[in-house]
Amino acid sequence: MSNFFSLKDKIIFITGGSGNLGTDFTNTLLDAKAKIVVLDINDSDKIKLSENLKYFNVDISKKEEIKEVLEIVKKEWGIPFGLINNAGIDSPPNSNINSNVSFENYSEEDWNRVMDVNLKGAFFCCQLIGNEMAQNNTGSIVNINSLYGNLSPDQRLYSHFSDNGQSFFKPFVYGASKAGLANLTKYLSTYWASNNVRVNSMTLGGVYNNQEKEFVSKYIDKVPMGRMAEVKDFRGALIFLLSDSSSYVTGTDIVIDGGFSAW
Repeated sequence: MSNFFSLKDKIIFITGGSGNLGTDFTNTLLDAKAKIVVLDINDSDKIKLSENLKYFNVDISKKEEIKEVLEIVKKEWGIPFGLINNAGIDSPPNSNINSNVSFENYSEEDWNRVMDVNLKGAFFCCQLIGNEMAQNNTGSIVNINSLYGNLSPDQRLYSHFSDNGQSFFKPFVYGASKAGLANLTKYLSTYWASNNVRVNSMTLGGVYNNQEKEFVSKYIDKVPMGRMAEVKDFRGALIFLLSDSSSYVTGTDIVIDGGFSAW
C-alpha cells in the first residue's frame, strides 16, 4: 500500500514554496523522498536542507525565468513529473496590497499585480512545465485554489475594522484570479488527458495564521467543524493527487474547508 502513495525520486515543481502553505508542502514532499524544485521570488529559511531540493528565486510572471530554470532541472535531474501551482497574492488586512479601498476605487496596478502571479504565473508554469510532462506522457498538476474562487467573500467577517474606526474591503480580484485557475484546471484536465497528465485542484478553506481574534471567532462560526484549517490538514490530499493512488482522477477539485461551503 505504501508504494501506492510513493513519490520517491519524482521531480516536482512548486511555486510559492517559501510561504506558509508552500513551506509545509515542500517539507512534506521532501519527507516523501520526492525531488523538489521551488520557484519563489522570496528566500526562505524554513525549508529543510536536502540534496533533493533545488531553490530558485524566480518571478513566475516572467516566462523566460521559468524556462531557464526548467532547462537547468532537465539537464541536472530530468523531466519533471509534478507541478504545484501554489504561488498567490492575497489581500489580508495590513498587507502591502492596496486593499483598503472599495471596488469602485480598486486600481489597475493592483489588479495586474494579483493576476500576474495568481493566474498568468500558473498559465506560464503549465505551458512550460506541463508541456514537458505531456511530451513524456506522464505527470500530475495540482492547482491550489480557494473558496473565494467559487464564493464571494463575506465582508461581515471584517466588520470589526469599521467598528474600530478603520476600513477594510476584502477585494474581488483574488477570487477572480482563483475562478480563472479553476477553469484552467478543467481545461487542461481534458486537453492533456490522452497524454496521461492529470490536472486537479485543492480548494482550501481559511488557514489559521495568527489572524485577529475577532475575525477568527466570526469565521469559525461559519465552519461546521468549528475551527480554521491548519497547514497539516492539506498534506494527505496533496500526496493523493500527486501519487499513483489517484491515477484515474483528473479534472477534480478536492474541497478542504471543514464544511464551510456545505452551509
